[in-house]
Amino acid sequence: MKLKKYIIILFLSAFPLILGACSGRTMTASGWPSLSADDTKAYLSFNNHVYAVNLDTGTEAWRFPTQPDSKITFYAAPTISDDGQLIIGGYNGVLYSLDPQTGVKNWTFEKSEGRYIGSALITEKGIFAPSSDNFLYALSLDGKELWPPFETTKPIWSSPISDENCDCIYVPSMDHHLYIIDTNSGDLIWKSDDLGGAIVGKPAISDEKILYVGTYGKEMYAIDVSNKQTMWKFGTSNWIWSGPTIEGDRIYFGDLSGNFYSIDRKSGSQIWQIQPGEAIVGEPLVLNGQIIFTTVDGKIVSVNDEGAIKWSQQIDGDLYAGPIYSNGTILVANNKSDALLMAYDENGNQRWIFTPEEKK
Repeated sequence: MKLKKYIIILFLSAFPLILGACSGRTMTASGWPSLSADDTKAYLSFNNHVYAVNLDTGTEAWRFPTQPDSKITFYAAPTISDDGQLIIGGYNGVLYSLDPQTGVKNWTFEKSEGRYIGSALITEKGIFAPSSDNFLYALSLDGKELWPPFETTKPIWSSPISDENCDCIYVPSMDHHLYIIDTNSGDLIWKSDDLGGAIVGKPAISDEKILYVGTYGKEMYAIDVSNKQTMWKFGTSNWIWSGPTIEGDRIYFGDLSGNFYSIDRKSGSQIWQIQPGEAIVGEPLVLNGQIIFTTVDGKIVSVNDEGAIKWSQQIDGDLYAGPIYSNGTILVANNKSDALLMAYDENGNQRWIFTPEEKK
């Protein structure tokens, strides 16, 4: 096992203890950059800032806060609402609403006693923010609590997901359980059996209401939401941090040994498996006949649906977040501050690199 894999496993093993022992209100973030985008800008959270970067040019549009503040650090990816807000949680336990055009703060919610690791989910019902203090917070779009926080027995690192056919959300927890919660009341609808390991990657749900969720127990589960039964579980060689991506009759995901899997999502049987690099943490991107993912040793890999590599880029840095796509551009966030965000076309050709200007 290579050094970086030791580092990431040590980080993932120790971080829950750190979360439990510290208030998190003055410590520096030790995670990695997280990313989202709309049609014109990428929004990147890392260390003391959230950056807005113009997709056409790779230039900075704004940053929040404008000056570094040691008490404000970020890990969770920003989430964009339909009514024009950028919602981002900080390591200081504060949930921020920003104007995505200017970076100006709209409001804050400061009830959490833990860090925000997973991104907030925003639906027509409201904002649902998971926290490492074991609570899920439900807010209206103007930042007011909708119902009392929903509590699990361990931190919630994963982002919840929604189901448009149900007034409910699906909330994975590090307590090994998946929860279905009524969005109108905050009441528990259903709690899964122990799934054998902490859940930190965002689940995926199919049109047939089959939920796919990976765990630190080295297993990917398919759960039929209609009858709450496990359809199948697939064993992997290491922990699963990566959330799965659904494409047709397959799901794609990676594990912390660097294995990348294509699985038949109906039967749970493996179609193929490759290992092009070290640990895979980020969620893969499916784009026009290619599946694109990153590895922690700095590889951006594109494969076809048979697992053959179409193109690959080796960058100087560590890639933990998965790639995202917006307006003809593939975006990859890097841990190196001199190349924090990189843009590529669909053939893997680099378009630009964003390096934040140092401000004092």
